[in-house]
Amino acid sequence: MSIGDAAGILLSGNKNAATQYFKSAMSPQLMTAFRPIVDSTIRATGAGNEYNTLAKAYNSIPLMNKKLEPSLNEFIAARAVDAMFLYVANKEEDIRSNLSARTTPLLQRVFGYADLQAGNRQSAN
Repeated sequence: MSIGDAAGILLSGNKNAATQYFKSAMSPQLMTAFRPIVDSTIRATGAGNEYNTLAKAYNSIPLMNKKLEPSLNEFIAARAVDAMFLYVANKEEDIRSNLSARTTPLLQRVFGYADLQAGNRQSAN
């Protein structure tokens, strides 16, 4: 991440800009990291075979607008990554909007600066 990226994220006004940046940058690596855990769990339960049969039958129904992910392992790993980033996005939004959530001097300084810049932009308009 460049300094320009960081400044853009901080000053964008988007309540979860940092989360979106990291989600786009890190999702493939996180999927790779989660897959061995998911694979061993699915293999231990035997749920993968049942799901694959169900997904194949469902996806073969004509005129279905939304298809099921054909791999339970991919589906679970993707939802785990999505859930993690949802949690992070909620924390980021809280830090951006709630002064008491800025629990470290660094968070206070960085987001205090962002608040000041947002105030300056509003004053200029």
